[in-house]
Amino acid sequence: MASIVTRVYEDMRNRILNGEFCANDLFVEQSVAKEYQVSRGTAREALQLLCNSKFLIKHPRKGYFIYNFSDEEFHDVLQTRYYLEIGAITTVIQNCTDAQIRELYSTLSGPEMSTLPENTINSNFHVALAALSGNKTLLEVVKDLLDITARKCLHSSSKDYEESHEAIIEALLERNIEKCSAALKNDLRIE
Repeated sequence: MASIVTRVYEDMRNRILNGEFCANDLFVEQSVAKEYQVSRGTAREALQLLCNSKFLIKHPRKGYFIYNFSDEEFHDVLQTRYYLEIGAITTVIQNCTDAQIRELYSTLSGPEMSTLPENTINSNFHVALAALSGNKTLLEVVKDLLDITARKCLHSSSKDYEESHEAIIEALLERNIEKCSAALKNDLRIE
């Protein structure tokens, strides 16, 4: 069972991702505590978790605001994802069977479940790829970075990514790191 802090964090996170709040909306501990019927300490912890996850930014003596990424920060996050995922790809090429790699195809279809990043085909593919590496820390960091990048790309269709995901899988099956790198860069829209 999730803690009260976790429930408040997840609800606020989902509402941010769904666009229920504007960039200039102010969040203060007292109003969050009242809305969720929790203590101010619980509200403070949830708000701090949202800051740690780059959903909010704290302004001393004012409160919390939605964290808006600059184009440069967004590009940096995408580059970080690239380096992490190319590391996962290298491990997958070295350690996984063709059958394990082919399982990635199962992530390429299905309905776009919601606007939440963990329920999109794109996120499911990248999480499955990171999971194949067997590195739990890498998997958790990729999930966190997917949350961040999803805020800018949330309304992209899975069709936008389907070809590059298939190209990554095909390159993995060929054990071709250069093709994987090119397909991943295409998928992340980085140069």
